[in-house]
Amino acid sequence: MSKFCDDALGDIYSYLDQELSTFAAWRVRRHLKACGGCEAAYGFEERLRVVIRLRLHEDPPPEFLARLRAAIDDERGSP
Repeated sequence: MSKFCDDALGDIYSYLDQELSTFAAWRVRRHLKACGGCEAAYGFEERLRVVIRLRLHEDPPPEFLARLRAAIDDERGSP
């Protein structure tokens, strides 16, 4: 995994939540188009959000998303 992958995956939740600046979102989009591994990870996260939304019939609480993100980061070995 390259530094570009680390950066893109580090921003994936903010990208999904549309919380990135225009330039940062463009950078993530550009990387996802060029990197199949990161594009697959993005696709998984995007589908997971849909499944959660459909199963819960409401958006998950921000605290849950924060805990889920922390657990995923821990699993990946992120600082």
